[in-house]
Amino acid sequence: MAPGRGRVRAAIAAALVLLVSCALLNRDPLTPLAIVEKVPGAARLGAAACLECHDVQSAMKGSVHRALALDGQPGNDLCETCHGAGSVHASSFDTADIFNAEDHARLSNAERSAVCLSCHETMASRWIGAPHDDGEISCWTCHLDALHGWEAGDGTDVAPPSLHDGPDGGRFCFQCHFEVEQEFLGQVSHPVTGGKMECSSCHGVHGEEGLLGGSGDTGELCTGCHVEVAGPWIYEHDAVTEGCTTCHAPHGSPNPKLLVLQGSGLCLQCHLEAAFPTLGGSNHALYVGGGAACYQCHFEVHGSNTSEILAPGS
Repeated sequence: MAPGRGRVRAAIAAALVLLVSCALLNRDPLTPLAIVEKVPGAARLGAAACLECHDVQSAMKGSVHRALALDGQPGNDLCETCHGAGSVHASSFDTADIFNAEDHARLSNAERSAVCLSCHETMASRWIGAPHDDGEISCWTCHLDALHGWEAGDGTDVAPPSLHDGPDGGRFCFQCHFEVEQEFLGQVSHPVTGGKMECSSCHGVHGEEGLLGGSGDTGELCTGCHVEVAGPWIYEHDAVTEGCTTCHAPHGSPNPKLLVLQGSGLCLQCHLEAAFPTLGGSNHALYVGGGAACYQCHFEVHGSNTSEILAPGS
């Protein structure tokens, strides 16, 4: 038998053992073992059993999980997905016989996310390895209100760190990315703080394909909005293939058109030849010395269908 084929069969066998073991334990493969092993021998009873003692309707007011937890169906495992099988706890009424809040507080961020991904399994392939899956945060960091909902004593919804339903001017993301908030204070910026777009318009917060931080091709991200510079061009500026952020600051800038530098200094980062100020066989001393910006003459900066030097009349 070929060594490679043997390894494949061994991997398949190991996966089957894992799935069978999880089935016997009545758990998803992503569910942290700590939840299952807290009360050995406990069996699942379903949400209906939990509702006999716990006023979940009040506790989960405002939570997106509310409808799942309150449908009264014995086969609904929502409560026990996070808190473990409840048969022993239902008999003893002891909080030590269930995976309680203190137990959850001891979970690592990776384990907390794993609890969520045991149900939100379609998200797992995108989330695992995404920029936010760095061990510093978990699903709960952003979706804390989704667990049970939060409510003040007077019935007013409390707002822990949680995602908003619509554009919020970047305030939610700025809670952690405060240095980016400063970038949006530039004289010119993308209209995030004005509510016309969101951080998630460009950034895949869960690793979404086609967005920054995702697994897909992000080459067309900017030109999805800025179609006028998309081309194709007969003569394309090499800087375009290097990425828009070679010349443009993505969040905000003190310079027009979000340029990272103003004037000829931007272009001369690349176009600084040994014979400078002679460029392309032409002495540019008068132009550069006079304060002209390169793109005042070579203004087809992204590409041109008529000029190899990206300027009209050539």
